[in-house]
Amino acid sequence: GAVVEEAPFDHVTLDALEAALPAFTGDIRQTPPMYSALHHEGKRLYELAREGIEVERESRPVTISRLALDDRGVGAVAGPLGLPHFGLDVECSGGTYIRTLISDLARHEAVKSVAHMVELERTKQGPFELGDCLHEADWDFDAICQHLVDSAAIPARVS
Repeated sequence: GAVVEEAPFDHVTLDALEAALPAFTGDIRQTPPMYSALHHEGKRLYELAREGIEVERESRPVTISRLALDDRGVGAVAGPLGLPHFGLDVECSGGTYIRTLISDLARHEAVKSVAHMVELERTKQGPFELGDCLHEADWDFDAICQHLVDSAAIPARVS
C-alpha cells in the first residue's frame, strides 16, 4: 500500500514501548479503521475507504487480556527484534483490531511516532490452537479423519 504518514522514530526505545503497553491493557475503547467490514449506511467501510470517503466511526469496547513485547516470529519478515521493528503478543476479545492497536500504541505519548503491521499470526481462536492444526503437508484422508473434533465436545473445551 501507499505510505500515508511518516514520523521520526529514532527517539523510540523498547522502554518507551513498554511504558505505553498498560494504557492498552484491560477494558479499552477502540475506533475501528476505515478498512474494516463494518457497515455505514448500507455500505462496508472498506468500500467507502476505497472511494476515498472517510466517515465518523464510534469507538467500541474491547478487552486486551495480555499485551507484551515479543520477538517470536518477527525474524520471518523484519529480522530480529530491534527497533524500528517490534513484535507484540496479544490476547484479546473478539472485535479487536490489531492494526489499530499498533497504530494507537505508536501514537501514545510515551512513543510519539507512527507504526504499521507487517505480519499477523493468530495462534488461538476459541478452543482451537495453532499447535493443534494439521500441517498442509500432512493432509490426507486418514490424517484429516484422525484430527476431526466432535462438535458436541467443543463447548466443554471453551474456557
